[in-house]
Amino acid sequence: MPHRTDLTGSVWRFAFYGRLTVDDLVEAEKSVYDVEASATRVPHRLIEIDELTAIELSFLELYSFICQRRTRRFANRFKSAIVATDFIHDCFARMYQQTLKHPQITVRIFGNAQSAMDWLTAPGKTAARAEDRSQTEKVS
Repeated sequence: MPHRTDLTGSVWRFAFYGRLTVDDLVEAEKSVYDVEASATRVPHRLIEIDELTAIELSFLELYSFICQRRTRRFANRFKSAIVATDFIHDCFARMYQQTLKHPQITVRIFGNAQSAMDWLTAPGKTAARAEDRSQTEKVS
């Protein structure tokens, strides 16, 4: 799974393209974990999955990944915006959003990167409030 990363300002940007497998997801998580574990401040993140051509992982594989992610504790609370522009990408993003329920991560799904960046960079609290964690509408 090819991907690009960029940490500019307060947002850590991940753009995934090509095919995504469970091995790719585990490898990406390991590199993210190393940065998160040593960070004094974990940045908000923009995750763009709209350029993926194939998602080759099952719900159980995604759920296993989410369960591991749920056990992590971070230096601070942060926002995670996922850009998903088609039905399949949106379904996987929603499975992640609805299953994660992490007290330090607020996940929202967007139809474009600009709306996602606007939310990520908006001033205000970054607490994972109940209404954020259960949000079901997609922001376009």
